[in-house]
Amino acid sequence: MEESRSLKQQMTLERTEGMERLLKGYSERFVQKHGTADLADCIDAAPSLQMIATALDRDKVVMWLADHLKSLGDFSGARRTLDNRQMTVLAEILYNEYGWINVRELMVFFYRLKLGRYAMTYGSFDPGVVMRSIRTFLGERMAAIHEVEDRRQRQELHADRSKCVSYDEYRRMLTAGELDHLMTPEQKEFFANGGSGLPVLSAEHVVRHGLGKTVALKRPRTS
Repeated sequence: MEESRSLKQQMTLERTEGMERLLKGYSERFVQKHGTADLADCIDAAPSLQMIATALDRDKVVMWLADHLKSLGDFSGARRTLDNRQMTVLAEILYNEYGWINVRELMVFFYRLKLGRYAMTYGSFDPGVVMRSIRTFLGERMAAIHEVEDRRQRQELHADRSKCVSYDEYRRMLTAGELDHLMTPEQKEFFANGGSGLPVLSAEHVVRHGLGKTVALKRPRTS
């Protein structure tokens, strides 16, 4: 029991230290390094603010956000900016509303905000600009999610096609009797008697016997 408790404490400590290193690695000093990443590559690629807060504590994550906001204020060259308390309040609002966003995605957001992509006001620091900008960013994030899903579907389709049997190969296998064990007696008789078309094997049989998920039953068009 004592050994199990000690192991659990060690794992918790390692997780806490790992999250602390993560926040330091994505601090405001490294926005230019990480912020140029393709947003699609950042989706589900790092823990969300809420996950980090669970491992550490909420105040540390809010402070991380506040440091980024202070960096934005300095970058804007604002003559009048928010004081520390106001920055902390703004950071808390961001955490409360958008704590499900991960840190890599946020690095892209802060970089784009500094870039002026969201009409950042230079010479002043307006919390309203930050809140409107992150809503615009969420639209970009949704587009990136669709891109990731499309990419995944294309990869699956390519993998499926690479395992499929072509029309010509399917016909060769039938003629050679390699698929007799998969055919019903009626299909065998139909094919043996010169019936038009090819017998259609069930999807279950096709997958089970390594022929891919589908069989190309239509003859490819010839020019």
